[in-house]
Amino acid sequence: MKLKFLLPIPFVFIGLATFCYATKPRSMGVGLKYGYTIDQTGFRGTKESSPCTFYVGGSTDEKINQFGKTLNPIFFQFDEELLNDFLSSSWYLDFGRLVQTNKPPVLKGTTYTDLVNSKSFVVPTEKTYTDQFSKTYPKFSSTINNKTNPALSADYFVSRASFGRTWNIFYPSSHNHRWISLGIGFGINYIEGSYEINVCDPYFISDKLKPMYLNEAGEYREGFCANKTKLYYSKVNQFSLEFYIPFRFYSYIDQRFEFNLFEYETYASELRNEIRSDDSVLVPKFTIEQLNFFSIVAYF
Repeated sequence: MKLKFLLPIPFVFIGLATFCYATKPRSMGVGLKYGYTIDQTGFRGTKESSPCTFYVGGSTDEKINQFGKTLNPIFFQFDEELLNDFLSSSWYLDFGRLVQTNKPPVLKGTTYTDLVNSKSFVVPTEKTYTDQFSKTYPKFSSTINNKTNPALSADYFVSRASFGRTWNIFYPSSHNHRWISLGIGFGINYIEGSYEINVCDPYFISDKLKPMYLNEAGEYREGFCANKTKLYYSKVNQFSLEFYIPFRFYSYIDQRFEFNLFEYETYASELRNEIRSDDSVLVPKFTIEQLNFFSIVAYF
């Protein structure tokens, strides 16, 4: 999801600053959210070989294998510290699992929408970075060259926990009402699990759309890795730095609870270079987006 629509927000706050009201801070509590998750995890080359090239995953049109299931509908909220009438800071905590099979290959010179519009549901190997991968990692060349129409894919199963601090700017229209809250945060992310890089022959997508886990989230398209052959397997068990962006359209904050309408959150973290093994092939950049239609927090 693009964030360009958020760019004018700081200027809006400058104009509204003189009309701000003293607001009630958010309190510690347990919340329940209703929404969905978009997993935009991508796999790129290691630092020594091709650090800027993503071969698998990332953000794709047609929402390939984006089921949209919420990672964890229950969450914990810390007390908020008000810095002034429209600035605040608080700790954040998030946890859940990322499970994905048949992550689609990154395309070059075309998009998945272009393939669908041309009725080409089999991904051509020349439209992927498979040949570049084969040249960069020659030990896999023989396996890839034995395929008729090879394409890369990835499977992974990881658990993640995040803890950090965020700073937010918002417009309080009254003591209990807030509008357009935008924040930026930094934290520590712990990830445990495993992933594998596969070569397909071929990788193809469905010619029909399917509803996402929540009907309100729209539709996605299935992707399949046919004749899957494992090229590389790695376990993940480490801490990494995390970048966090939260956005809330509207919040009602009461003495005992709060209600939030239309929330958007982005979490991004990446494996640290210094602890990768020498034979690492592709490493993941874990990026997830959570869009909540609403959430409710009961205070302690």
